[in-house]
Amino acid sequence: MRAVFFIMKALATSLLTLLTLAVALWWWSSTPSALPWVLTQLPHFLPSGQSLQIKDVSGKLLNGGHIGSLRWTQGALSIQAQDIRISWNLRPLLDKHLQLGELHIATLHIDDQRPASTTGNALTPPISLSLPLTLELPFHVSRLRHTGRFELEASELSGNYTFDSFSHRLDKGYAQISSGTYQLSGSLQAQTPMALQLQLSGQVRTSVPGRKAPLMVSALATLTGDIAASNTVLKLQAHLKPEPVPGAMQASLSAQIKPWQAQPLSQAQAQWQSLNLAALWPQAPQTQLSGQANVTPIDTKALDANHINFTLQLANTQPAPQQFKLRLQGQWAAPQLTLSDVNLTTPQAQILGEGSYHTRTYASKAKVALSLPGLSASMDGHLDSRNGQGTLALEVQDAQRATQWLARWPLLASLLQGQQAQGRASLQAHWQGGWQQQGQRLHINAHLQAPQLTWPVDSVRAKDSASALQLRELQADVSGNLAALTLRTQGKAQLGARQLHWQAQAQGGQRAGQHWQGQFSQLTLRAQDDTHPGFWTLTPQPFSVNWQQTSSAHTLQLGASSAQLSSPLPGLTQLSWQPMRWTQARRPAGAAAQPPAQWQSQGRISQLPFAWLDALSPKTLDALGLSSTLVLDGTWDASHTDALHLSAMLERSAGDLRLSLDVSPSRSLPALLQEARLQLNLADDQLSASLRWRSERVGHALLAFSTQLQTSAQGWRWPDTAPLGGSLQIELPPVQAWSMLAPPGWRLRGTLQANANLTGTRQQPQWQGTLQANDLAVRSVADGIDFQQGSLRARLEGQQLFIDDFTLHGGAGGAGGQLKITGLAQWLSSSQPNMVLAQQLQIALDAQAQTLRLSSRSDRLLTVSGQLHAQLDNSTLSLSGQLDVDQALITLPSETAPQLSSDVVLPSFTAVKPTEATRQAQRTAPRFTPEVQLTLNLGNNFKVRGRGLTTRLAGQLELQASGNASPSLMGEVSTVRGTYQAYGQRLDIEQGVLRFVGPSDNPGLNILALRPKLSQRVGVQVLGTVQSPVVRLYADPDLPDAEKLSWLVLGRASSGSGGEAALLQQAAWSLLGSNGQSPSASLTQALGLDELQFNNSDTDNGASVTLGKRLGRDFYVAYESGLAGIMGVFTIFYDLSKSLSLRAQTGQQSAVDLIWTHRYD
Repeated sequence: MRAVFFIMKALATSLLTLLTLAVALWWWSSTPSALPWVLTQLPHFLPSGQSLQIKDVSGKLLNGGHIGSLRWTQGALSIQAQDIRISWNLRPLLDKHLQLGELHIATLHIDDQRPASTTGNALTPPISLSLPLTLELPFHVSRLRHTGRFELEASELSGNYTFDSFSHRLDKGYAQISSGTYQLSGSLQAQTPMALQLQLSGQVRTSVPGRKAPLMVSALATLTGDIAASNTVLKLQAHLKPEPVPGAMQASLSAQIKPWQAQPLSQAQAQWQSLNLAALWPQAPQTQLSGQANVTPIDTKALDANHINFTLQLANTQPAPQQFKLRLQGQWAAPQLTLSDVNLTTPQAQILGEGSYHTRTYASKAKVALSLPGLSASMDGHLDSRNGQGTLALEVQDAQRATQWLARWPLLASLLQGQQAQGRASLQAHWQGGWQQQGQRLHINAHLQAPQLTWPVDSVRAKDSASALQLRELQADVSGNLAALTLRTQGKAQLGARQLHWQAQAQGGQRAGQHWQGQFSQLTLRAQDDTHPGFWTLTPQPFSVNWQQTSSAHTLQLGASSAQLSSPLPGLTQLSWQPMRWTQARRPAGAAAQPPAQWQSQGRISQLPFAWLDALSPKTLDALGLSSTLVLDGTWDASHTDALHLSAMLERSAGDLRLSLDVSPSRSLPALLQEARLQLNLADDQLSASLRWRSERVGHALLAFSTQLQTSAQGWRWPDTAPLGGSLQIELPPVQAWSMLAPPGWRLRGTLQANANLTGTRQQPQWQGTLQANDLAVRSVADGIDFQQGSLRARLEGQQLFIDDFTLHGGAGGAGGQLKITGLAQWLSSSQPNMVLAQQLQIALDAQAQTLRLSSRSDRLLTVSGQLHAQLDNSTLSLSGQLDVDQALITLPSETAPQLSSDVVLPSFTAVKPTEATRQAQRTAPRFTPEVQLTLNLGNNFKVRGRGLTTRLAGQLELQASGNASPSLMGEVSTVRGTYQAYGQRLDIEQGVLRFVGPSDNPGLNILALRPKLSQRVGVQVLGTVQSPVVRLYADPDLPDAEKLSWLVLGRASSGSGGEAALLQQAAWSLLGSNGQSPSASLTQALGLDELQFNNSDTDNGASVTLGKRLGRDFYVAYESGLAGIMGVFTIFYDLSKSLSLRAQTGQQSAVDLIWTHRYD
């Protein structure tokens, strides 16, 4: 009894424990963490080779939840679902029934990259498809996509799947594919004989030629039969029935299928009319097919699917060019496929052929002829493991016509992408023997020839010859067997301005499996860029090439060798390299991306002339004041395994640089170079570089730099946050090579000492160091610029450059004054992504000039003093200050610039369109907004000469400019004394004023020039503006214009005689002459005189000539002599005051006159 009590107590305890565990399990299943934990354990129970990834799980194990992403993979097959919602009820599990709520999947992607089976073996039928539970599952898939072996897209898939222990059923199945909607239902027994019944019905929307409204076509298909036996036969019936409209799409199909046989189709009959494949399958092209197909057994009693006859007649009645007719007739007698008749005809092309193929021995036989616009081809022969013989011929008469015709077909148009080739080519080939013993008995002879063939490399610019690859004189010959082939080729290729000529000979062949090995016994490459004349020639020594393809990777290897490189300039460079290797692993099963290739290369370059830079750069060494005998050597070691590794070095091995002397460019001085070395290293994403330079006469330099790069799908990039490190130590003596930094015609000179360190990031670099320059000189002979004895003292701190002292002295033998500049330049970090360069730069400079000789040209002498302030802030460039002219002498040219005659016509040239790089450079170029406020004081020594004018200018001008508005000039400039040569006379400028009130090119004029030494005030007056001047003769008191001209030219009133016309011709010459000078004026200037007059008098003295010269402002002498030999007269004029003048004369008659003049205003 006691034992029974203990047993009952133990049983009660166990039941209570189980009940407690069940309650705890029930409570845990209702918590939010239960469902994610259970799903994370599922991958551990999958068979080997399968993987399951589940993300973003929420919900409860008790009643279902949500899965953000689920991905299952097995080899090259993967299934991925997004946004999954599912619910269930666990209580029916007690009755072995799984009841699920609706399974909703937003996106389902099936990717099947498994290769198609090529075994041809029969399949084994299933025995049982029973499940341990009954099941009920309603489902809905918003979007389904299948990729891999075939492409399929469907939407709104839904249905209700059930299993009742006896059969599987699908009810209310629904899907949308392309322009059709389909309903599917069916059942399958779970046990033998496993009867199958499927019904498919649908509606397809299509179009009919000549009918605007769409046409609805009904689709109906049934599949019935047992699938448990290996010899079972399934019957398929399918129909497309349209509305009763002429020309509508319709089709019918009846077939008998043996699903477990290697060739499942044993018998079929099909007919169709106006069939549009795109309406049934989204990836198919638009068609309008009509025809029929028949598959019948060779023995009608046996119904053997491995022995059948088949025929196909197909026509596409769409308008040209897609219109075609196809006739196909053949026989399948396993394992032999025979095509007895193949005929494909289009309006402009035709393919005729016949052939056979053995699926086990791979023996084949074919006879094919092809003709289409611009191209014809033919092949006739057979090939098997032991024997074979045949010919292949391809002739491209017009590549442009051929590609245009091929581009009309949708499948080929996507490959050509609108590109059209041009030219002609031909291929002739012959083979004999079988492929046994790795093709040692298969002999091949092939000849390819292309006299001229052009293929565009960019479809967008297909008509641009610069973007087309042009092949000329191409020849290639291949002969031998697969184990020992010989290749000979030569030709020329051109792409834009670049040309490549080649000539090569190689031997090689197949060694084992997919292993090919060869050797280039001869190779010559000659390249040229039309922008730089001459060819670069590379001539390698013989080297080997190996290609091997395995199930895991492809490998290419080049053997060690050497080569010679020559350029258009003298010299010969040697190249040598160790074996190079490139390996590309296959994408592993289930991997999303192709693994990166692995490669390695090592080599050396020697005897590289530095002077070869002249063949690569538009600016020669001679233009920089350099000449070179320098020779460089270098090495490289590059590889890519887990990361990229690169080490490259270039250093001096012999020779020197010679520097042109600034005082005598025809002479040069050796730099006495001792060391020059450039080193570059890249380890994964770490980049470092260094430069060492040491010479006795050109100083020394040591530069080091390091940073970090980033890799992405687009390639390498240099991020803004990349750390920087570096140092700079430079000490350079005066060299003319500084002139490479200046515009053409300018010369720079000076010494430089720099010592700085770099830290920070690319976006915020931090500098610390000093800059010093001495003996600076800037010279431009054409512009008259000559600054010497300059110096610079500057400091680098962070992103700021402090200019403590920058001094330049003018030329003129040390008497040219000086310019002193101090200030600050600062680089601001980019706070906005589109911040331009002008916004990142801040500059504040103060300049002081002391009697600085700005220009030393003989016709443009200018010395100024004053202070200027320049500031750049937020793209605004401000300039203010005052300049005083200490001395100026401006000589106006006597002749204006030459101009072409009106009857000269220049041909027009098509403007060169800017490239995208040029446009991008223009968009990113710094743009500044000017703000100018300058005062210019002309001083007391501003002289102007030329074109008959000799005077001194005085006054003050204010120059103002703001933004894009035109600059304005305010102020007044007046002449101080001066003379002007006009009408053959030298006039005194009594008044000359230029008033600027805005535009700098149109000041107001008020100029008065009078002829001196006359009792009558007469001269020339100019009023108005520069663009609209008013020039008139002036007299006080006023006189008629004829009298004014007489007084101005003759110095007296007109007598009215005809002889005065000869004396007035000087005025005509002055008005009509090209440069305002008469012949007498030109002679006067040549003799150094101020007056040369020919007088034709009606008196007895006859004609005379007068010579005059002004010896001072108030002192003038003249000599007059008659042409008939009469004694001359010498006259002296002297102005005692403004109203009193003295005139003395000696000769035939001597006299002294005192002339007093009084004006009545």
